[in-house]
Amino acid sequence: MEPYSIGKPSHKTAFKQDILANIKKRTNNFTTNIYIDTLVQETIMYACDICLEFDRKAEDIQKDWIQHITSEVCDVFSEIFHEFDLSCRKLVMDNVLEFMNRAKTYSEKKALQEVINEYYKYRG
Repeated sequence: MEPYSIGKPSHKTAFKQDILANIKKRTNNFTTNIYIDTLVQETIMYACDICLEFDRKAEDIQKDWIQHITSEVCDVFSEIFHEFDLSCRKLVMDNVLEFMNRAKTYSEKKALQEVINEYYKYRG
């Protein structure tokens, strides 16, 4: 367990259900290939989406929660896709932290949410 996850609840089961549903859509019910770059992008978008949801509920998400959520999302992707390795996890963590760090104001958070919504609209 990572230090930033100590004392925090696990949401992996809920995340896994969402992630499997998203991947099922992206792969036409698992009939088409999905590439590692797409998995990384999917992980970043999903983790940012969940972080923004937590931010709305908490009114200000802290870095340790961003790391915890992102780590759990990465855990789920690693369980499903064995190719999703430590380098993928690092890339996802770095990107999510950067996106969330840049989204400090209401309008910046709204803009990030719009990017995520467009991603899902286009991919779904």
